[in-house]
Amino acid sequence: MVRKLGTSENYSYNFRWTIKHKDGTQEHFRVRQCAHVSNKKDALAVEAAHKAALARGDVHPNDPWPPPKDAAPPTLRAFAADFLAHVKTNKTLGTHRFYKGGLGRLLAFSALADAPLNAITVETVDRYSRYRIEVAKNSSVTANGDLRCLRRILKLGVKWGRLKAGDAVAINEIPEGPSTRRAISPKEEQLYLRHASANLRDAAIVACDSGLRPEELLPLLWANVDLLSRPETPNGVLHARGEGKSDAAIRSVPLTPRA
Repeated sequence: MVRKLGTSENYSYNFRWTIKHKDGTQEHFRVRQCAHVSNKKDALAVEAAHKAALARGDVHPNDPWPPPKDAAPPTLRAFAADFLAHVKTNKTLGTHRFYKGGLGRLLAFSALADAPLNAITVETVDRYSRYRIEVAKNSSVTANGDLRCLRRILKLGVKWGRLKAGDAVAINEIPEGPSTRRAISPKEEQLYLRHASANLRDAAIVACDSGLRPEELLPLLWANVDLLSRPETPNGVLHARGEGKSDAAIRSVPLTPRA
């Protein structure tokens, strides 16, 4: 609804907006803004542009519209709470835990934490990487996880208009060297199963035969187990609930006779 309020020469608009979250919950807002124009047609155009920005996720219903021009980018520390709130609402629990840990380490490095987003440079990032490897004695895998967290923060800052795209530094990960991961041998597997407790033995068998990660396997309920025999899955399936890092984590995994 667009109209003039009181003696004002400018039009204002007023509408309701609902944000639907991935977990099925909804938030309802009443958006009231001055269009800062004295022509009704122009005011309708301002309102339409505002709704389009809300639909794209560029702004929040509580943010002013149009966004303030040339507003100083926030520091990493000031932007951290908004970033974590966004991740908690839009990502899985495991992803939120990953970003929360990385952000905590980033904020412990004051040269990064207290720098405006547009003042984070390649040199600053390199100093952080060296600190993690040489002083904190973290592995390159951990340091690169933190750098991926920082890269995601900067991308979100650009998406929300808190940072100009040209001011976001490119984040390059450091070489990790040969992987330290390996698969256990059949002999090692049998040795473990002989000595494990009943619960651990069952969990290990299902993990080995299904390929599910612990964070995917442990939250499963009986409702996620389908033992109906079908030609393509004669031993039934497990329905993974999507505790992984992507949409592909929601999947059905065939069971082996042993599992």
